Amino acid sequence: MGRILAGNISIMIADYLVKIPDTEPTLNNLVKRSVIGINENGLNHYREDKLEDADWQLLDKIALDANLDIKKITTFTRADYEEFERAFNESALKPDWGLVGWFSTEKVDAEKNRRATQLGNLEALKKAVANGTVEILDPNGKPTDALNYDSQMKRSIAEAYIASLEIDAVLNENGTALIPAPRQAAQKDKEPTKLEKMQQAIAAVIASKKFDPMAIPYGGVKAIKTDCEEKYPAVFDALSSFDYAWGKSRHLFKVANYESYAKGGKD
Repeated sequence: MGRILAGNISIMIADYLVKIPDTEPTLNNLVKRSVIGINENGLNHYREDKLEDADWQLLDKIALDANLDIKKITTFTRADYEEFERAFNESALKPDWGLVGWFSTEKVDAEKNRRATQLGNLEALKKAVANGTVEILDPNGKPTDALNYDSQMKRSIAEAYIASLEIDAVLNENGTALIPAPRQAAQKDKEPTKLEKMQQAIAAVIASKKFDPMAIPYGGVKAIKTDCEEKYPAVFDALSSFDYAWGKSRHLFKVANYESYAKGGKD
């Protein structure tokens, strides 16, 4: 395929860089909820409390009666939890409080990260088109600077643009997705490069702070740098290590107001 839809490039980049877990969310917290009054609108007012040892013993008895293993509760999917909650509510042992379960958010977080990555890369592509570093075509094959849903790009230009972002990937045969570059596929067990190790460390710190990687808040870069240098001294082993890695990773991480930051705004 000699041309591809230009707008799909940001989607393909996000799909390639951000993997979505295919596992179901599992229960990671369970609390008890008690009615402590009625508000002015006639609705119940609740209080949530940590389950104590006696509460867990009661839940264990209820679970056993329903042929469920409370010890596996941290692996409960939503369906498992609904089955347990139904047994709890129907049990003769049910106390005067209810249950509230909270589930892992890895999949939701990954989906948000992928969307943010896609939007960030779309904006970057628009700027590249606007400043003339990337050429796109209208449906008739004529050069244009308007990135629309039907704008096209020559395959060779698309792959050169992707390479300029230091993403080690190429377009698949149909031009519908990114796949590992041949040398990466041949060396998939090779030790990550120094830059890749630094990028992995930065991503881990950003995730621990629950930042949007494509919209780091004011003051966030300095906090990320401090954590990286404290937690990964073997990787960030020079004064310039973090700044070098950050500068090479604009397709992965970006401050919320990048234009201001790039012009010298302090973070």
